Amino acid sequence: MTDRVLFRLLEVVRQSVPALDARVEIGGEPPSGDDAVWADLHPGWRVVAILAADTDRDDARERLLALTEAFSGVPKRDAMPALRSVPQRALDAALAALCERTGAICALLIDATSPVLWGRSHDHIDSDLTVDSLVEASEHIGDEGLNATGRTLLGTDDDETAHLLASAALAVASVREGVRRPTKQSPAKKAGQPQSTHELPRRFINNDDVSGFDARLMADIYYAVLCFERRFSELSADGELTRATPMLERLIAALPPVEPPPRGARIIPLSERR
Repeated sequence: MTDRVLFRLLEVVRQSVPALDARVEIGGEPPSGDDAVWADLHPGWRVVAILAADTDRDDARERLLALTEAFSGVPKRDAMPALRSVPQRALDAALAALCERTGAICALLIDATSPVLWGRSHDHIDSDLTVDSLVEASEHIGDEGLNATGRTLLGTDDDETAHLLASAALAVASVREGVRRPTKQSPAKKAGQPQSTHELPRRFINNDDVSGFDARLMADIYYAVLCFERRFSELSADGELTRATPMLERLIAALPPVEPPPRGARIIPLSERR
């Protein structure tokens, strides 16, 4: 686990537990004071959160367990009640940890049909970004990456972010195209029409020298999408996605519902009652 991932974990712990301070300890005895809670991250590693005097210690420990489980991928008993209080941060943290374990430059969670971007591994991917904007931006990528139109669509002028989003856009567009492509089991279905849930492909993968992605179906309608900038180990990525699936599916289930966008009012003519 790199320093970047550890610092992100500590930031999420401070915000979500919440804690006055947070640190990672290696070895030694765990803290015993009433102002601290801790949870194992890996064998010999633990995350310690320092609490304010009026903080509910039991609730803080449940939240900390949920967050460290998201990063380590190791289920911890009694962590699940806390997931609903910090679902989005925990999901994003789990995606960041998945990038760390696979070498992906970013990871996203999308579903089969909606424009909602359910999860993202990096904070500089705008939380308001939509799948539709990524798909549209994929048509504005050339040899030099995202062009000016693509950058405008995705709201970035930063070269590093634009490079990351270009990979994400190509991957998401490919997954959406694959979802909309008729399968052998449904030859009568028109091209461009979404497949029914039980027909969704389990996995999409592209692996070449320039960019690639690995997308795994989760919770029947979602895809966890790992984006790479070079060839990657398909066996390793598949193994990490398999191990992460139960945790990610529990985090997905804890996400709050998203309100649909307003459709606008319509005037419906009514016939005169006789």
